[in-house]
Amino acid sequence: MTFDYIIRNGLVIDGSGKPGFHADVGIRGDTIEVVGAIPEGVPGREIDAAGRVVCPGFIDMHSHSDLMVFVEPELPPKVLQGVTTEVLTQDGMSAAPVSDETAPVWRKILAGLDGDPPIEWTWRSLGDYMEALAAAHPGVNLAVLVPFGNVRSMAMGFEGREAGAADLERMQAEVAEGMEAGAFGMSLGLIYQPQMYATAAELTEVYRVVARYGGCMVVHARNEGDLLLEAVQELIDVCMAAGCPLHLSHLKVAGRRNWEKGPALVALMEHARDRGLDISFDQYPYTAGSTYLHAALPPWATEGGVDRILERLRDPATRSLIAQHIETMVGPDRPTSDPTLRAWDNFVGAAGWDGVRVTAVADERLKHCEGRTLAELAEEAG
Repeated sequence: MTFDYIIRNGLVIDGSGKPGFHADVGIRGDTIEVVGAIPEGVPGREIDAAGRVVCPGFIDMHSHSDLMVFVEPELPPKVLQGVTTEVLTQDGMSAAPVSDETAPVWRKILAGLDGDPPIEWTWRSLGDYMEALAAAHPGVNLAVLVPFGNVRSMAMGFEGREAGAADLERMQAEVAEGMEAGAFGMSLGLIYQPQMYATAAELTEVYRVVARYGGCMVVHARNEGDLLLEAVQELIDVCMAAGCPLHLSHLKVAGRRNWEKGPALVALMEHARDRGLDISFDQYPYTAGSTYLHAALPPWATEGGVDRILERLRDPATRSLIAQHIETMVGPDRPTSDPTLRAWDNFVGAAGWDGVRVTAVADERLKHCEGRTLAELAEEAG
């Protein structure tokens, strides 16, 4: 009996859910051959793990390394945390698939979430992007989803309207191409443009294609606060109709006034399981969410991409209307007939202006904003 590595004296936590136990671990090649007692003197490079935990590599189920992997392919922040697999292309937004027209728009949108490293986007299809990932020789395993926002923009641009028959056909073809390329499901971010304009009926039709390939829905729900239960029920209904497993990203009950909904949320998911839906979720290990700042704007104010957003914010009358909607459209009884706005997840309404903190900016002239809340910055600016 010989091993390449023998890890001794560690506390093994094997991921099965049972309590940790002390054991030796013998590794040969890329395979764990033994978890148990390995006699002294057995050949192999030994690692003393006394006082440490030995466990399988972690899967980061919600990662935004989509572009930074080309700059730091070793992905040291993840490797140093024990992550061995990352799931990319989350929230329905990524660098592929894109067209010559949509690529510049997505590059601007993604800059606040995935960064904008100085690399050329040589790909257009999701398959081409996956080949570029492999060529970068990443330090961890990478799994990819079809990002629904990119799919919708390929068919409809960034328009805030419902999909027609021709739009649906184009989207279904894009989804099929991505699944054929090796994606294991489709990601969805219903607080982000242009996905927020998709109806449940539209989502059902595109996820029927995902289901045919044995894929799953990985989703940031339309609302994680006031309308959390309704938003999760929408996703359950879509996945039941499409025959598609459901994975809820960073599941949370946002806003202090909503915390009491936790038990009802668990009951809702357990009822879906009882009805036969394969449903799972992941959670943050911390108490703050993270996204780009324009996600705090009402949906109508984000239609059309970053340049259109900036145009609206520069106009005093439009800016005043945006502020009015942020201040008043809080809760399910919003005075509007727009279903997208009714379902809007108003971050400022839930957290307050003093509960939103700027963590990073690209413009050197605005570096003083980092680490400060919007309330502090607004008071300083008058």
